[in-house]
Amino acid sequence: VDRLVPSGPVTVLAGPSSNGAAGIAAARRLAAAGRGVEVVLVGSPRAADAPALLAPAGVAVRAAPEGPGAVVVDALLGAAGRPPLDAGPAEAARWLRHHDVPVLAVEVPSGFGADEGPAGMCVAADATVALGLPLAACALPGAQVFLGDLVVADLGLDAAAWADAGLPGVPADLFAPGPLVRLTEVAAGGDAGTPLQVDADGVRAVGVEPTLGGF
Repeated sequence: VDRLVPSGPVTVLAGPSSNGAAGIAAARRLAAAGRGVEVVLVGSPRAADAPALLAPAGVAVRAAPEGPGAVVVDALLGAAGRPPLDAGPAEAARWLRHHDVPVLAVEVPSGFGADEGPAGMCVAADATVALGLPLAACALPGAQVFLGDLVVADLGLDAAAWADAGLPGVPADLFAPGPLVRLTEVAAGGDAGTPLQVDADGVRAVGVEPTLGGF
């Protein structure tokens, strides 16, 4: 968030999913770091006490979006959401399309399927933070238009744990640079980065040395 927009208020679109819960957790951390933050609840939060946890942190909670902050965090659906968007998330995505502000997506942009990629209306993010590893659809042709800069966040799982989960080939030193690793070339940032290659031999970056991301 700080790399996209180093100052100014942050709007978090939090959906009724674990992705929304991650957005709410991010809102609390951003507020603790001194950013002004508002959370727009798109549907009922997975944790019913989430709004009560936000208030003491100074985070405003809204039932509908007003004007966006200097940057918007898309935490509507994530990997569990199957496109196309409908109901509240679709309305939130339509609202977002009317505002020219930087967007940071959690896991994947809303409307971007874990396997099929974008289908129907899809949020176009300036940066996407994948959790643990990027999803398979992040390697599809044209995906980077929606993902923007692709950054992966460390979940604390080692290469053996990923192999046990059916994902061999994850480099043991993937997070040696730090807990956030950029998987797009700096020179190709924005809408034309280089995603991970996901193939039968595992997961690897294509022509990119992982560098520490600053999101």
